Amino acid sequence: MAIKFATKLPNQVPASLPVYRLASPQSGTTQVATMSQRFGLTGKMRDFLTSDEWTSYQEGRFRVSVHRKSGALRYVNRDKFGIEPKDDFKLSDKESDRIAKEFLERSKVHPTKQLRLHKVTHLRSGVSDIKGKDKVERVLDAGVIYRRFVDETPVEGPGGFAMVHVDPEKDVIGMRSVWRPTAQREAKVKIMPVDQAVEAFEKLLSDVKGDVTVRRASFGYFEQSESDKQSFLEPAYVFIYVVQNGEVAHKSIEVIAAGEQTFAKLKGRKRFGPGEQTKRDPSSNGDHGGNNGKGDDT
Repeated sequence: MAIKFATKLPNQVPASLPVYRLASPQSGTTQVATMSQRFGLTGKMRDFLTSDEWTSYQEGRFRVSVHRKSGALRYVNRDKFGIEPKDDFKLSDKESDRIAKEFLERSKVHPTKQLRLHKVTHLRSGVSDIKGKDKVERVLDAGVIYRRFVDETPVEGPGGFAMVHVDPEKDVIGMRSVWRPTAQREAKVKIMPVDQAVEAFEKLLSDVKGDVTVRRASFGYFEQSESDKQSFLEPAYVFIYVVQNGEVAHKSIEVIAAGEQTFAKLKGRKRFGPGEQTKRDPSSNGDHGGNNGKGDDT
């Protein structure tokens, strides 16, 4: 087996970092109704949708949803989200960022000091004639993605992000985030040096058959996906890699605890299934499926 690093870990990491205990999800009906007030709703209606995973509050054409396990948050304008707009999207990335950031600052759902602009994506549609010619592509919206930083340290993994959808009329038509609030500092741990983390990763893969290419290697706090229950925010080294064994290839992730002491299981459910991972989720109107819009950056 050969391991090739297409990307490398940072040369320097902190000598130590705090470990945080995370707050419990606020997913009761009263709590979700109260949360809706941050988006300009009254929170006084009694229109709720509940399932094993989500609690949703509806008021007019707006819906606010909180995941029962993770506290993941969704906000949608059901008249606009997932509906192709009449006009093309022409706003610049800078303007889209301004609108999205003002929305997050106004709603106060996440600490603005932890927000860092990651990238601006765009949902597109295309049409062509029956022969596949005369193709016309339209830009429909902007998906402004912010990553989370805690103690100036990036939060890695499928969580630790907020994504705001802006339409051609400069309206925020949707927002989704996996951003578990911290409750208190649990401890402070010494950080494993980078070279030791690489050695640990190589040892874990020593029995793997095929050639391994590390597509992304990062250090930071690790936050799990919206489907996972997580009690602690801990530092970790994250390796996303592809194994090529003949004509068969599969993508996987390895999360190695960076602290001298660990407090809980770091990895949640399996992240990568068969097939290509999409970079953007054009979710249907109000659905709770899809990825986090970060593609291989997670």
